[in-house]
Amino acid sequence: MRQSPAIVASAPPMAACGASPPGEILWCYNCEASLLGSRQMRWALAQQLRRLGGSEKARQALLLGVTELVTNTVRHSSPSAATIRVVIWQQGKRRWLEIWVDWAPFDPVLHGLLAQRITAPSRGVRYSGYGLLLVASLLPALSYQRLDEVNCYRLPLVA
Repeated sequence: MRQSPAIVASAPPMAACGASPPGEILWCYNCEASLLGSRQMRWALAQQLRRLGGSEKARQALLLGVTELVTNTVRHSSPSAATIRVVIWQQGKRRWLEIWVDWAPFDPVLHGLLAQRITAPSRGVRYSGYGLLLVASLLPALSYQRLDEVNCYRLPLVA
């Protein structure tokens, strides 16, 4: 069973949302927390990931996982989120993707584990939570912290 990955000691602490990350910002995108904003963010992130290189398969998996995470945020947050900020930054040879969303606390790793338990065959048919299972499957290194009333999600990227 997948467990929430701890941010390892070598990983810099997450920046408080609105503050600069502890490294060089390579790209930053801000948008409203809406389905349209989510689609625009996906397109902009796809362009940036293409510039950074890496395999097409890895980029598409990352885009699908991030899109599902952001879409769940927009569709199910209560109270509604207002803004989404996506940042790619680098410290040394390590690159990070961080997503900051200003809504109620939501740890997709924990909720994904709960969804897996409910999906067990002995429990019958499941009608919701598939997006969280998809996020857990596509983004196994996803970590989460709640900072300054904002959800902060972090993924290491291949430099």
